[in-house]
Amino acid sequence: MKLRSWNKKYKRFCYFDNGNYYFSASKDWQYTLNPINFDWGNAEQSTGLKDMNGNEIFVGDILQRRYNDYDGKPQTILFVVPKITDLYGDKIRQTDAKCSIELWQSDFKVIGNIHENKELMNESNS
Repeated sequence: MKLRSWNKKYKRFCYFDNGNYYFSASKDWQYTLNPINFDWGNAEQSTGLKDMNGNEIFVGDILQRRYNDYDGKPQTILFVVPKITDLYGDKIRQTDAKCSIELWQSDFKVIGNIHENKELMNESNS
């Protein structure tokens, strides 16, 4: 199980994977992290899915889907990946008062997360 937590002091994610704690600057370079920097109370689990660009998707990521509506007008949906309890096989489902959304892996991409890109969620509500 792979988890991440936002470290407020360093303003970056800390990861826990297979008993190892680390910061990651890129997919190719990682360095060991003191376990005390990992905030278990705010840990976000990997969904085990990847977006259309091959990026790993975690709870708390902001996903985007672009599509054309029934009239052919371009539309964009943004949403935050919910708790793992809302993950069904190879899809993520989000239900709210407005609509129910099921997004398949090929339909969406990670454009940010709730820690570094809060402004993206403000855009989706306007």
